[in-house]
Amino acid sequence: MEHLPNAELVAVFSSTELGVLPLVRAALEGAGIEHMVSDRGLNSAIVGTRTIMSVGETEEPLQVLVRAEDRERAEQTLRPFLEPQADVDEGEPTR
Repeated sequence: MEHLPNAELVAVFSSTELGVLPLVRAALEGAGIEHMVSDRGLNSAIVGTRTIMSVGETEEPLQVLVRAEDRERAEQTLRPFLEPQADVDEGEPTR
């Protein structure tokens, strides 16, 4: 998205878990939605300026940004990542 310097960008996803980022990016790419990760996220983690809390987590959340006009479609695409998962009753076997 660096070729859109004047585009209005909005955050559609935020997480401290590094491992979920590739899944979120793949979902957006599959839907044809251009996106970027905020500088205070992954880039800082790679160069070592962020504090790693534990394996796969950071103190500051990573933010995935899209153009404002793509916000609704991106949120629809990322709904599985945004909605809380139903708790599984540990007493019941899953199939």
